[in-house]
Amino acid sequence: MAELRRAGVDVEVGVLADEAELVLRPWLTALGRGTPFVTWAYSADAEDHRQVPALDVHGYDVVVGPDGQLREGTPGGHGDTFVLPGELPQGSPEKVLQALYAAGVRSLLMLSARGLAELYANAGLVDEILVHLPGRAASSPGGELPSAGFRVSAVRRLEDHVLVRAQREDPPFRAR
Repeated sequence: MAELRRAGVDVEVGVLADEAELVLRPWLTALGRGTPFVTWAYSADAEDHRQVPALDVHGYDVVVGPDGQLREGTPGGHGDTFVLPGELPQGSPEKVLQALYAAGVRSLLMLSARGLAELYANAGLVDEILVHLPGRAASSPGGELPSAGFRVSAVRRLEDHVLVRAQREDPPFRAR
């Protein structure tokens, strides 16, 4: 910035800082703690929570399927920057996330049955939850909402369901 100022350019710091942090939150969180930002998506309507409606996965480095298989959010989108194992590495959730981070993963989407994702949530390693609720009449019972420790940050009506986005109440890293 000093170089810009010496060149006569007016520099303002902190303009739209909150908006920038919102957009960069997953990346900043991953860099700040050394593990990927973890999003867990599930359908509250499915018996086994495996049927998640179509979701745009292109914004995630890696997607973990219900079977534990790994794939890039954008196939081939990282070039040679990292090579994924075929499935989730073995070990404690913390060690698995550290290994994925070391391989270059900064954002991870779990499209998972409750068992696998709950291991990560119970260890405090899930940063965001996307709950797909069935599009029912207002008087019908609702589905399962995010667990304690999360706050609803957005609710959006989609074609045949409602998407509830919840964020951790105590983000593990805050850029400031």
